[in-house]
Amino acid sequence: MDLTTCKNVSHIPKEQCLLYEYRRRLAEVLEPFLSNATILDIGCGEGRLWTYDYFSKIGKYVAGGDVLRSEKWNSWKRKNLDFIVCDAAHLPFKDETFDVVFEKDSLHHMKNHARVLTEMRRVSRAKVVVVECNRYNPVSYLRMVRMRGHNHLS
Repeated sequence: MDLTTCKNVSHIPKEQCLLYEYRRRLAEVLEPFLSNATILDIGCGEGRLWTYDYFSKIGKYVAGGDVLRSEKWNSWKRKNLDFIVCDAAHLPFKDETFDVVFEKDSLHHMKNHARVLTEMRRVSRAKVVVVECNRYNPVSYLRMVRMRGHNHLS
């Protein structure tokens, strides 16, 4: 399913549709910074949702990085897209390599937040985008803590 639409699709559960709507709105806010940009997605996981489905469609070049390699990376192929196993606290890129460095909901899994943010800034030429849910946001709390048992959110 396209990241930016969830209209008139009756077979998708309401919670998932609301999640797509949240992602669509976030993408709308980010698009001016991302169009034709070089993008690093820190903590990309399997790489489909943001890295493949969105960033690689609008960015000039995209690198998705995660501490663990995903077998799904082999499925997400585009000429402007690469995946790399890396530690966000020690990024294997030169200073100011990317126009935008993006992180969504992975920082709270990392040990040294200050070091990771410093590294993100180091490899960014222009923008660093950090999107983290937290237990004090009612939507995040219900979805992540109550429904998914992901109760270490900070």
